[in-house]
Amino acid sequence: MSQTLAVKRCEKMTATVKLCAEALRPNDHGEDIIGVPGIVMELIRNGNPVESITTTASGLVAFASVGITPANMGNYSVRAIVGPGVVGTYAFRVDPSQNAERGNLFNKTGKAYVHKISFYFTTGWVAVRVRNATGALLTGVTVSLTSPIGPAILKTLAKADLLADGSYRLEPTPAGNYQISFPDFDQDSWAVNTAPPPVRPLNYFARPKHEDPPGPGHTVVVGDCAWSLAVTYAVTEDAIWAHVPNQALTATYPNRYTLLPGQTVQIPRRPKSVTCASSACHDFLIPDPPTRELIVRLVDWGQPAPIGLVGTVAITNHPDLAVTTEAGGVLKIPIPFGATAAKLTLPEFGLKEYTLQLGHLAPIESPEGVRQRLSNLGLFVDPPDVLDRPAALLQAVNGFQKLKTIPLVDPDPLGKVNSATSDALVAACGS
Repeated sequence: MSQTLAVKRCEKMTATVKLCAEALRPNDHGEDIIGVPGIVMELIRNGNPVESITTTASGLVAFASVGITPANMGNYSVRAIVGPGVVGTYAFRVDPSQNAERGNLFNKTGKAYVHKISFYFTTGWVAVRVRNATGALLTGVTVSLTSPIGPAILKTLAKADLLADGSYRLEPTPAGNYQISFPDFDQDSWAVNTAPPPVRPLNYFARPKHEDPPGPGHTVVVGDCAWSLAVTYAVTEDAIWAHVPNQALTATYPNRYTLLPGQTVQIPRRPKSVTCASSACHDFLIPDPPTRELIVRLVDWGQPAPIGLVGTVAITNHPDLAVTTEAGGVLKIPIPFGATAAKLTLPEFGLKEYTLQLGHLAPIESPEGVRQRLSNLGLFVDPPDVLDRPAALLQAVNGFQKLKTIPLVDPDPLGKVNSATSDALVAACGS
């Protein structure tokens, strides 16, 4: 950005001293000078701001806080501010005891003149357009734009802020290279969009607000898994699972989709930015949160349910889903984010209503995870008296091992099973 400065004293006006500042730039032909509106002109006296005025359509402001009274004596400066940064400063003194030279704007004669400080500079603009993978324009997303001379400007995009082409445009701003980022998203959750925009009417998608990762880490509750944490904190599952502070957790419980309530998971936040030139629109891609699928296997006395049975899945605050059994008695159910339970109805299979607890499966490495899987297979019923649990669990584990023709190995005193049994349980239950 180029900027020059000129100071001129205009003809005598009134008995009151006036000071004007103007923001100017060459026109498109580089000849005449035209005013730049929207530039903040700030007047500083003895280090303290006394006035802040935005230039009008003509690029001009007039300050009223300058005079030759004792209260107005001292060191002054006028600063031109574009967007986040100062682009020009002119310093002067007001001291009637001195002559007009040596930076003293008003001399001891007390003559009242209009003094005009003119800033000549080149401004620019920068625009961003954010879409998801389907081409919908995203709102509710916060973008950070850092100019070549100032701190970042944070803007949460709203539909009313977008132009006809779906972009958000910031102007006037300093010309040059900008750093653009999306601070609510991990580095792997957004990218520069190199695909051409879709040729169809604009449609919009309000992206839900994401939470900031908690400093001490996320404490797992029932229903949590790597997928739900990834959606909540705008980070990828792989980034969570590969995060160094989580290494002890992932080594003990390698299945990212079965977390144990009470565990602490550290959420990475790895910022990134890209360099973008001014006077251009820059396109970015933020994919929608990943979806997940629940697989239910229906078995009747060891035989899978027939193919083609039609049922219904009801999830609170979501439309009912029609589902159909596939080979092996399998039902594939898409699960929306935030769902913790679903009700399955399959009359042709004799299933009037069955409640599916989503995200409630504990890791197979835990005693609870072993009991849950054996219960899902119809082999274990938790007895009323907890003292009877070890015997009931032993019977269930040995019964499962016989079904799968694997060696009979009793669970340990805590209720954990050996690797061959745990692998077979995971394979039988799908997780």
